[in-house]
Amino acid sequence: MELAVNSTDELHNAAEQLIRFADNEKIFLFYGDMGAGKTTLIKSLCELLGVKEPATSPTCSIVNE
Repeated sequence: MELAVNSTDELHNAAEQLIRFADNEKIFLFYGDMGAGKTTLIKSLCELLGVKEPATSPTCSIVNE
């Protein structure tokens, strides 16, 4: 699957498409440059999936350490 996202306004729609595509899959891997929008997309995914805990960037935690 390939999703083209040109702005943060499109991330919610991309997250919906990804959830539909994934169906029952439980593991997602995200790869991209720092600042590419991975965490922002993951926040949209979590919101759609009903996650109550805050979604934060694991890269940010590693870099700050």
